[in-house]
Amino acid sequence: MQRGGKIMFSMAKIEQNPLLWDLLGIAGTENLELPLQTIRVPFGGFSDPELRHPAFSSALGMPVTPDIFGPDYGDRFEILPGGFPIAVFEDDRTPAVFVARDGRVIVNGQEWDNWEGGRTIAEDQIRWLLSCPVDLDGDGEATVFDFLEFQNLFDAEDPRADFFYDGRLDIFDFLEFINEFENAC
Repeated sequence: MQRGGKIMFSMAKIEQNPLLWDLLGIAGTENLELPLQTIRVPFGGFSDPELRHPAFSSALGMPVTPDIFGPDYGDRFEILPGGFPIAVFEDDRTPAVFVARDGRVIVNGQEWDNWEGGRTIAEDQIRWLLSCPVDLDGDGEATVFDFLEFQNLFDAEDPRADFFYDGRLDIFDFLEFINEFENAC
């Protein structure tokens, strides 16, 4: 997984499968209980509240649907070091969705059937994981324009500049962008 594949992970009863926890970047998990909370995006230490992780291009918040499917509604997580939440449960701000393993794993703690827009969010996450991260202008190539776009995103404190995947922007994001740029798509 270190420099290999990428996964988007959602699974019922993850609390019963602790053998997967380390792979996914989970230190512990707890079942969700009724009533379910709205999932809020954005989340994080970025200055503009309208900025969100690029894995959430379509939605800022996911309210609970009127029809509740059970009996397992999903989980909230204790995240291992190196991972960070990109969406939280509104009432208690615990992680609902997080990124781990150098941006190669997205873990969803909810059963998408219970939240509006779940399918769209899952599609966004897969699209982001499969994209070429340094192709910031979306033209299919890594060019000087992508480098300039990275600098603009970094200056604007946009989450898309978080190439070190630690939830903050610093010199390590520049270094990681340069590494990825040299080995581009």
